[in-house]
This record gives sequence, C-alpha cells and structure tokens, in this order.
Amino acid sequence: MKKIILVLIFLNIHFCCFSQLKFKRTTDTECKIEYAFDEFRKTENYQTISGFYFKDFGKSSDRIKLIYNMKKVSDSNSTRIYIFFESLLNECRTKNSYAHLIFEDDSDMKLLTSNKDIDCGTGFLPVKLDDESIELLITKKVKSIRLQFDDDYKDFKTNDKEKESFIRNLNCIINARNG
Repeated sequence: MKKIILVLIFLNIHFCCFSQLKFKRTTDTECKIEYAFDEFRKTENYQTISGFYFKDFGKSSDRIKLIYNMKKVSDSNSTRIYIFFESLLNECRTKNSYAHLIFEDDSDMKLLTSNKDIDCGTGFLPVKLDDESIELLITKKVKSIRLQFDDDYKDFKTNDKEKESFIRNLNCIINARNG
C-alpha cells in the first residue's frame, strides 16, 4: 500500500512540475479533456484527464503498470501532439530511447523520445507524434509496447479495454477545442 501511495504522489508531482498552467475542463462532455491558454507562449494546451491524469495502457509480465497521458499544444503556426508514457522503472533515458509499438496485425512502429536530455532513474518517456504515427494509432490497435531505454527495456501487453480507451483518448485530444 505504501508503494502505491508513493507512486501516486510521484506521478502527481511529476505532472504538476511539467506544467504550471491552470487547466480547466472543456465543455465537451464525451471527452475528458482540460484546456489552458499560455499567455507567455501564446499557445492553447489540451490534456487528457482521468484520476491522477494518467490512464492505464498495459502491464508487464512482472505486473508493472504502464500508464500514459496525452497533450496537444497549438499556436498560430502549428499543432503538436505528445504522449507521455510512465512506468515504475529505474532506467536511463537518452536521445536514443523510444517506445516500440506492435499492432494486432503484427506491424510495428517506433516513436523516439521527444526529450533529448539524459535522465537516469526514470520510467518516463515522452514522445511527439507526427501525422503518420497519428494515423496508425487511430486506425490500428496496439497489442504490445516496449519502452526502450539506454540500459534496458520493459515490455507491456495491453488488454481490449485499454486499446479502446487509448484510441478514444487520442481522437479526443486530436479534436479538442475550447468552448
């Protein structure tokens, strides 16, 4: 029980430190999305919400959970979509770390980390999605995922509920609007 409480506190602190924006729930009742406008950067920011902001996305063979959050950042020139994978791992993330996804049809895709800093003692892997990866992720179901760090990796299997929730959340974040 103590370990679970520590994990929840860590994840909440980790997320709060990532963004100091004041998010508010959007008016969309079907999607659990929060919105904030960053006056300094002049960007619209959207993120998925559920519990402590992260959703389940699989378990490893030794029962370690993989969770995720999604974020969309828009300005007058572009829109960027990120997925933040997190697990109770103690690895070193480098610019070469990635998430390797295998779909139900056995095709696969690798998503390089969007964070180029070296960070050891972490299970956090942020990735930025391009148009091609978004198209694959909304049309195919992820069967398994590997978080590959500098010194080790961990494999996770998804279940049907997690697959459907992931696709629904990705569609929500893509289509998120304030008001």
